[in-house]
Amino acid sequence: MVTQQEVIKKFVKSLDDSSTYGTAALNEAVVYASSGLYSSWNDLITAFVNDVSLHGGGGSSDSNVLDNKTHSFLKEYCGIDLTNTDTGAITGYDAGGSTVQISAEDIVPESTTTTATYPTESQTTYNGVTIVWPDASELTDKEKEIVSALYSWWLQPALDLVEKSIGISFNEKDVKNRTLTITFDRSSGGTVLASADLYDITIYSQAFESIDITGGENSGKRTRGFYFDRILAHELTHAVMANNENSSLWSNTPLCVDEGIAELVHGADDGRAGTIVRLAQAVNASKLEKAMSYMRGSTENVTDAYAGGYMLFRYFAKQVSDKVFDGTAIVDLSKAGTSTGSYKVTSKSTGNVNATFSSASAGSGEVVVGKVTSAGKYTATYGTNQVITALNSSRAWNITGSEGDDTITGSSGDDTFTGAN
Repeated sequence: MVTQQEVIKKFVKSLDDSSTYGTAALNEAVVYASSGLYSSWNDLITAFVNDVSLHGGGGSSDSNVLDNKTHSFLKEYCGIDLTNTDTGAITGYDAGGSTVQISAEDIVPESTTTTATYPTESQTTYNGVTIVWPDASELTDKEKEIVSALYSWWLQPALDLVEKSIGISFNEKDVKNRTLTITFDRSSGGTVLASADLYDITIYSQAFESIDITGGENSGKRTRGFYFDRILAHELTHAVMANNENSSLWSNTPLCVDEGIAELVHGADDGRAGTIVRLAQAVNASKLEKAMSYMRGSTENVTDAYAGGYMLFRYFAKQVSDKVFDGTAIVDLSKAGTSTGSYKVTSKSTGNVNATFSSASAGSGEVVVGKVTSAGKYTATYGTNQVITALNSSRAWNITGSEGDDTITGSSGDDTFTGAN
């Protein structure tokens, strides 16, 4: 079984290796990371939006209250649990990356250094990237505090978390630029706390006036409800990906891609819970779909692209992890069946998936799909009048049982059950 973290790493790796850009690069990444479970970026978006429309919360369009139906949808389809302390990071408990819940304070690992000091050198190299420090004589006391914390506490662990989460760093062979300059912007950044591009990490000074590092690392890293080390991990994700990917990629892909992946690194369950709940309402499926189309520079409510992108990639990772075994996309049990019923995964182990068929007319039964070596090749045992559909891009195989218990088994060697084109 592929893990959720492996799905995200494969997606990012495909973008890293791609010679194309825009939708073509996203199509390649989706197919590669899902082992063909989804045939394109649009196929993934459609599946996600349809599941929200059919199974999302039953609240109003402005609802941000986590009711039982919304909670069930988020947990079952996306692996998102807003009721615990885990941030939802791809390396955390909810995504299967940790055996314990990882809180907002701890998702970026704590440094072993107790006291923050200003760097004595003009630049420092971490994980393949050289950080150029500003001249202390040109900084305010607060800005010098921030640089001291970056140098002593936050940069190294944040870079480690990025690499652990998405699998790439500044150590890749084709990195465009291996130097980032720390700069401060003293104008009002509005809601923007920091930003990153190919060459700079910009910190908006006014956003961090309340930070006080004299009390230690944990007491000094919160501002406006956000943790500075998590903001740093988010921006470093942008910098790592921008310096690794095709130079035309990010200007031609939706905002939800780079923001959604950056949110995955540190988790968004605490900071964006209200927006996540709102977008998970069935009535908001069209708004969610629209949020997936925003491009960088859009004047619309791009906040939805952050939360929506995070939800999309948690959904993608969860669905692929549940349905892909040994590198092969097995029957899509949650979509399969006829108009009278559908299959839902109830348990799984390596090489096997158990699912329960639900139908008002046919009753219920258990389905076991054996290990699949390629799409359309499998053995299945199931109950009365039940249909299981194996999906392979645009082609499907329907195997239908008659009265009583029916067993479809292959003889020696590989057996293929093939439907019409």
